[in-house]
Amino acid sequence: MSCIESKSSHPLAEAIVDHGRSLSIEPNPEKVTEFENFPGEGICGKIDERVLYIGNKKIATRAGSETGEKALAYSDITCLRPIELKCNIVSI
Repeated sequence: MSCIESKSSHPLAEAIVDHGRSLSIEPNPEKVTEFENFPGEGICGKIDERVLYIGNKKIATRAGSETGEKALAYSDITCLRPIELKCNIVSI
């Protein structure tokens, strides 16, 4: 996750990368391809042919997840890993 977050300019992304570094996890932004920023939603990128969406609950819907549409109704869902998609969705 810190690989993709290191490509973002969002303050929360910086905090996630800093926390990872405090745990001796160095981001490798060069591993990320197809990075996209979706203002007001989150970010998306591909690492080793696996797509990762990170952001608020709207990003799950953008990823095409039925679960994402349902997640918009619940404020306590923090992480979605839809089986039907070849990606991970992390909602903050």
